[in-house]
Amino acid sequence: MMNGQQYRESLKELKPKIYYLGQQIEDVVDHPATAPHVNAAAKIYDMANDPVYGELCTATSHLTGQKINRFTHIHQSTDDLISKVKMLRAIGQQTASCFQRCVGFDALNAIYQVTYELDQAKGTSYHQRFLDYLKMVQEKDLIRKGSPSDQPRATFESRQFLLGTQLQAHVVEAPEGEGDLGIAIVLIVIRDHGEAVETFDSRLDHELLAQAPEHALIE
Repeated sequence: MMNGQQYRESLKELKPKIYYLGQQIEDVVDHPATAPHVNAAAKIYDMANDPVYGELCTATSHLTGQKINRFTHIHQSTDDLISKVKMLRAIGQQTASCFQRCVGFDALNAIYQVTYELDQAKGTSYHQRFLDYLKMVQEKDLIRKGSPSDQPRATFESRQFLLGTQLQAHVVEAPEGEGDLGIAIVLIVIRDHGEAVETFDSRLDHELLAQAPEHALIE
Protein backbone atom coordinates (compact mmCIF):
# COMPACT_ATOMS: atom_id res chain seq x y z
CA MET A 1 0.00 0.00 0.00
CA MET A 2 1.12 3.55 -0.68
CA ASN A 3 1.53 6.27 1.92
CA GLY A 4 0.78 9.95 1.46
CA GLN A 5 4.30 10.93 0.41
CA GLN A 6 4.47 8.13 -2.17
CA TYR A 7 1.14 9.31 -3.56
CA ARG A 8 2.45 12.86 -3.95
CA GLU A 9 5.60 11.59 -5.63
CA SER A 10 3.54 9.47 -8.02
CA LEU A 11 1.65 12.57 -9.13
CA LYS A 12 4.89 14.41 -9.80
CA GLU A 13 6.11 11.48 -11.91
CA LEU A 14 2.81 11.27 -13.76
CA LYS A 15 2.93 14.96 -14.75
CA PRO A 16 -0.76 15.28 -15.69
CA LYS A 17 -1.60 18.12 -18.06
CA ILE A 18 -4.25 20.17 -16.23
CA TYR A 19 -5.57 23.66 -16.86
CA TYR A 20 -7.13 25.96 -14.27
CA LEU A 21 -8.76 29.26 -15.28
CA GLY A 22 -7.01 29.06 -18.64
CA GLN A 23 -3.53 28.49 -17.22
CA GLN A 24 -1.65 25.20 -17.16
CA ILE A 25 -0.82 23.86 -13.71
CA GLU A 26 2.82 22.80 -13.64
CA ASP A 27 2.72 21.02 -10.27
CA VAL A 28 -0.61 19.68 -9.03
CA VAL A 29 0.90 18.77 -5.67
CA ASP A 30 1.73 22.36 -4.69
CA HIS A 31 -0.60 24.51 -6.79
CA PRO A 32 -3.18 26.23 -4.51
CA ALA A 33 -6.08 25.14 -6.77
CA THR A 34 -5.25 21.43 -6.59
CA ALA A 35 -3.23 21.05 -3.37
CA PRO A 36 -6.36 20.67 -1.19
CA HIS A 37 -7.51 17.72 -3.31
CA VAL A 38 -4.05 16.15 -3.16
CA ASN A 39 -3.79 16.69 0.59
CA ALA A 40 -7.13 15.00 1.22
CA ALA A 41 -6.19 11.97 -0.88
CA ALA A 42 -2.73 11.77 0.73
CA LYS A 43 -4.36 11.81 4.16
CA ILE A 44 -6.38 8.72 3.22
CA TYR A 45 -3.20 6.89 2.24
CA ASP A 46 -1.54 7.87 5.54
CA MET A 47 -4.55 6.77 7.57
CA ALA A 48 -4.34 3.28 6.06
CA ASN A 49 -0.76 3.09 7.37
CA ASP A 50 -1.58 4.63 10.75
CA PRO A 51 -1.90 2.18 13.69
CA VAL A 52 -4.88 4.15 14.96
CA TYR A 53 -6.89 3.88 11.73
CA GLY A 54 -5.13 1.05 9.92
CA GLU A 55 -7.54 -1.73 10.84
CA LEU A 56 -10.51 0.41 9.77
CA CYS A 57 -8.94 1.63 6.51
CA THR A 58 -7.56 -1.71 5.31
CA ALA A 59 -8.97 -5.10 4.42
CA THR A 60 -7.84 -8.51 3.20
CA SER A 61 -8.23 -9.07 -0.52
CA HIS A 62 -10.51 -12.02 -1.30
CA LEU A 63 -8.52 -12.42 -4.53
CA THR A 64 -4.94 -12.51 -3.25
CA GLY A 65 -5.15 -12.74 0.54
CA GLN A 66 -2.98 -9.63 0.78
CA LYS A 67 -3.58 -6.61 2.99
CA ILE A 68 -5.05 -3.82 0.85
CA ASN A 69 -6.51 -0.36 1.18
CA ARG A 70 -10.22 -0.72 1.93
CA PHE A 71 -11.00 1.64 -0.96
CA THR A 72 -9.90 -1.12 -3.34
CA HIS A 73 -11.80 -3.88 -1.53
CA ILE A 74 -14.90 -5.77 -2.69
CA HIS A 75 -17.42 -6.06 0.13
CA GLN A 76 -17.69 -9.63 1.38
CA SER A 77 -19.92 -9.28 4.43
CA THR A 78 -22.14 -7.04 6.52
CA ASP A 79 -19.08 -6.26 8.64
CA ASP A 80 -17.34 -4.91 5.54
CA LEU A 81 -20.22 -2.51 4.92
CA ILE A 82 -20.21 -1.36 8.55
CA SER A 83 -16.44 -0.85 8.42
CA LYS A 84 -16.85 1.20 5.26
CA VAL A 85 -19.28 3.59 6.96
CA LYS A 86 -17.05 3.91 10.03
CA MET A 87 -14.04 4.53 7.80
CA LEU A 88 -15.81 7.31 5.88
CA ARG A 89 -16.83 8.97 9.14
CA ALA A 90 -13.25 8.82 10.43
CA ILE A 91 -11.86 10.25 7.19
CA GLY A 92 -14.46 13.01 7.24
CA GLN A 93 -13.36 13.96 10.73
CA GLN A 94 -9.74 14.14 9.60
CA THR A 95 -10.13 15.89 6.24
CA ALA A 96 -13.41 17.85 6.47
CA SER A 97 -13.56 17.62 2.67
CA CYS A 98 -14.25 15.31 -0.25
CA PHE A 99 -12.70 11.88 0.33
CA GLN A 100 -11.60 11.64 -3.35
CA ARG A 101 -12.14 7.86 -3.49
CA CYS A 102 -15.81 7.21 -2.66
CA VAL A 103 -17.31 7.09 -6.16
CA GLY A 104 -14.53 4.88 -7.50
CA PHE A 105 -14.93 2.58 -4.49
CA ASP A 106 -18.63 2.13 -5.15
CA ALA A 107 -17.99 1.72 -8.88
CA LEU A 108 -15.56 -1.15 -8.29
CA ASN A 109 -18.17 -3.00 -6.25
CA ALA A 110 -20.93 -2.31 -8.76
CA ILE A 111 -18.85 -3.42 -11.77
CA TYR A 112 -17.77 -6.55 -9.89
CA GLN A 113 -21.41 -7.61 -9.51
CA VAL A 114 -22.64 -6.47 -12.93
CA THR A 115 -19.86 -8.19 -14.87
CA TYR A 116 -20.47 -11.44 -13.00
CA GLU A 117 -24.21 -11.37 -13.69
CA LEU A 118 -23.59 -10.40 -17.31
CA ASP A 119 -21.24 -13.34 -17.83
CA GLN A 120 -23.74 -15.72 -16.28
CA ALA A 121 -26.49 -14.49 -18.57
CA LYS A 122 -24.53 -14.01 -21.81
CA GLY A 123 -21.57 -16.36 -21.56
CA THR A 124 -19.10 -13.46 -21.87
CA SER A 125 -15.75 -13.02 -20.10
CA TYR A 126 -16.07 -9.51 -18.68
CA HIS A 127 -15.82 -10.62 -15.06
CA GLN A 128 -12.43 -12.33 -15.37
CA ARG A 129 -11.07 -9.32 -17.24
CA PHE A 130 -12.36 -7.10 -14.46
CA LEU A 131 -10.76 -9.33 -11.81
CA ASP A 132 -7.39 -8.95 -13.54
CA TYR A 133 -7.89 -5.20 -13.52
CA LEU A 134 -8.98 -5.23 -9.87
CA LYS A 135 -5.85 -7.13 -8.81
CA MET A 136 -3.75 -4.44 -10.44
CA VAL A 137 -5.73 -1.69 -8.68
CA GLN A 138 -5.27 -3.43 -5.32
CA GLU A 139 -1.58 -4.13 -5.85
CA LYS A 140 -0.76 -0.55 -6.85
CA ASP A 141 -3.29 1.00 -4.43
CA LEU A 142 -4.74 3.18 -7.19
CA ILE A 143 -7.44 5.80 -6.79
CA ARG A 144 -10.37 5.11 -9.10
CA LYS A 145 -12.50 8.15 -9.90
CA GLY A 146 -16.04 8.74 -11.09
CA SER A 147 -17.25 11.50 -13.37
CA PRO A 148 -20.52 13.45 -13.55
CA SER A 149 -22.20 12.76 -16.88
CA ASP A 150 -25.10 14.22 -18.83
CA GLN A 151 -28.53 12.67 -18.27
CA PRO A 152 -30.66 12.43 -21.43
CA ARG A 153 -33.74 11.46 -19.42
CA ALA A 154 -33.24 13.88 -16.57
CA THR A 155 -36.28 15.67 -15.22
CA PHE A 156 -36.83 19.35 -15.91
CA GLU A 157 -35.88 20.20 -12.32
CA SER A 158 -32.61 18.27 -12.46
CA ARG A 159 -31.74 19.78 -15.83
CA GLN A 160 -32.25 23.24 -14.37
CA PHE A 161 -29.82 22.29 -11.60
CA LEU A 162 -27.29 21.10 -14.20
CA LEU A 163 -27.29 24.50 -15.92
CA GLY A 164 -24.94 26.04 -13.34
CA THR A 165 -21.17 26.22 -13.77
CA GLN A 166 -20.00 22.63 -14.09
CA LEU A 167 -18.10 20.00 -16.01
CA GLN A 168 -20.07 17.43 -18.01
CA ALA A 169 -18.67 14.22 -19.50
CA HIS A 170 -20.40 12.65 -22.48
CA VAL A 171 -19.68 8.92 -22.71
CA VAL A 172 -20.16 7.29 -26.09
CA GLU A 173 -19.23 4.04 -27.80
CA ALA A 174 -15.62 3.97 -28.94
CA PRO A 175 -14.75 3.51 -32.61
CA GLU A 176 -13.93 -0.05 -33.62
CA GLY A 177 -10.47 -1.06 -32.45
CA GLU A 178 -10.18 1.71 -29.86
CA GLY A 179 -10.45 1.06 -26.16
CA ASP A 180 -10.44 -2.40 -24.60
CA LEU A 181 -13.54 -1.56 -22.57
CA GLY A 182 -15.59 -0.63 -25.62
CA ILE A 183 -16.44 2.87 -24.38
CA ALA A 184 -14.56 6.14 -24.37
CA ILE A 185 -15.11 9.55 -22.84
CA VAL A 186 -14.91 11.66 -25.96
CA LEU A 187 -16.18 15.05 -24.94
CA ILE A 188 -15.94 17.10 -21.76
CA VAL A 189 -17.69 20.45 -21.63
CA ILE A 190 -17.22 23.16 -19.03
CA ARG A 191 -20.42 25.16 -18.85
CA ASP A 192 -21.21 28.52 -17.31
CA HIS A 193 -24.97 28.91 -16.82
CA GLY A 194 -25.71 26.69 -19.77
CA GLU A 195 -23.15 28.19 -22.17
CA ALA A 196 -20.26 25.95 -23.20
CA VAL A 197 -17.05 27.90 -22.55
CA GLU A 198 -14.36 25.23 -23.00
CA THR A 199 -14.32 21.71 -24.45
CA PHE A 200 -12.01 18.72 -24.44
CA ASP A 201 -12.29 16.03 -27.11
CA SER A 202 -10.27 12.89 -26.40
CA ARG A 203 -10.25 12.06 -30.09
CA LEU A 204 -8.21 15.18 -30.79
CA ASP A 205 -6.31 15.93 -27.60
CA HIS A 206 -5.29 14.33 -24.33
CA GLU A 207 -5.22 17.37 -22.11
CA LEU A 208 -7.49 17.58 -19.10
CA LEU A 209 -9.51 20.71 -18.38
CA ALA A 210 -10.14 21.12 -14.67
CA GLN A 211 -12.86 23.26 -13.15
CA ALA A 212 -12.39 25.31 -10.01
CA PRO A 213 -12.42 23.29 -6.75
CA GLU A 214 -15.23 23.72 -4.28
CA HIS A 215 -14.67 26.43 -1.68
CA ALA A 216 -14.93 23.83 1.10
CA LEU A 217 -11.75 22.16 -0.18
CA ILE A 218 -9.82 25.42 -0.04
CA GLU A 219 -10.96 27.05 3.19
